[in-house]
Amino acid sequence: MNIRDKSLRALLVQLLVSLKNFYTFKDLEQILGVPQHTLWKYTSLNMMPEEQTAKRIFDKILSTKTVERIVMNQLNLAGNDNKWIYLWNPALMDLISFIVYRYFTKDAFDHILCFPEIAIPLGMSISRWYRKKLCVACNYSIFRSSNYIIEFYLDKDRFPKMLYIPRNCISKNGKILLVTDDILEGSILMSVNNIIKRIPAKIIGLITIECSPTAYQFIKSNYHYPVLVVKDIVTSSLKSS
Repeated sequence: MNIRDKSLRALLVQLLVSLKNFYTFKDLEQILGVPQHTLWKYTSLNMMPEEQTAKRIFDKILSTKTVERIVMNQLNLAGNDNKWIYLWNPALMDLISFIVYRYFTKDAFDHILCFPEIAIPLGMSISRWYRKKLCVACNYSIFRSSNYIIEFYLDKDRFPKMLYIPRNCISKNGKILLVTDDILEGSILMSVNNIIKRIPAKIIGLITIECSPTAYQFIKSNYHYPVLVVKDIVTSSLKSS
């Protein structure tokens, strides 16, 4: 697990703050074996856990798959038609960011690029965990079109759309981590890759909450960077417990 980039104590407190949005302190006491009043002191920043205590609680969170269970439950509750329910839940985005944090080291990339705009909450959360600059590729422009790099793509209904990325958002020769909510087909990803080539910069990985089997095969066949599908990782983790 990647914990070199942050203090283990600070990481634990950040994680506990997110967990208490889904569990009561009483529930967390039963899961983690830590008294309620102590958990309250940690999350209210009245007290920081000692390093060994933080490691013990951290190991408990990992061994009980606490984060994975919450994420899977929330994804299942929302279903395919109500993704906004979980995408606009800051605490859940933080838990998903924690899963991502375990796979990509901080020095692996310079910028985070999320697309389209519905993925902004996840992009912001991951950006906050890594303390990295966030860029957003949108389906609309706010300023003059000359301020953007623009690419066309076809959405899942084969309707043409435009993708806009601010010209000065990503540094030349930068290392980019892509973030999105769902990939149903490869058209929008082709547009993102074309834009990155025009900068030029390098994509070091792709994070998506969900990905269709067809899109996954397309990505693996056409691109050589790692793809992390959060729902698949969570499903696999829970099956092995």
